Amino acid sequence: MQTFTVDDTYRVIIDKAIVEASKSETFAIEHDGDVYRAIVPSPLADKFSAGFNEEADAAYYLAHLRTYHANGRDWAFDDKVAVARALWSALGDVPVNEDGELEEAFYDFEEGCDREYIWGWFEETFDICIGKEFF
Repeated sequence: MQTFTVDDTYRVIIDKAIVEASKSETFAIEHDGDVYRAIVPSPLADKFSAGFNEEADAAYYLAHLRTYHANGRDWAFDDKVAVARALWSALGDVPVNEDGELEEAFYDFEEGCDREYIWGWFEETFDICIGKEFF
């Protein structure tokens, strides 16, 4: 499970005309048989295209990039439920105590983080309803 940091490349603001011209592009995950590719809109591709061994790592990377890049919210996920589902599946492998707290870290969520807080993060980040999509 990888973690990602925010550096100066996340703070670079992309020209509005370039963003507008690429509005139809999306954040997506593609599997090429070897790695899961984090597909990003073309204005971000030079600095942020990446490949991962685990689908959940690619999913979290896209969510992280979309959340923290200065222009990240200017583009949508190609399939937000599929990206969220990859992460949700990985979260299912993390033990939770009787108080609903993680017993080990999960990406940027530290050990002891409340499960309901993470559910809220999923709903906000992916604009989905956890109960509807995963139960």
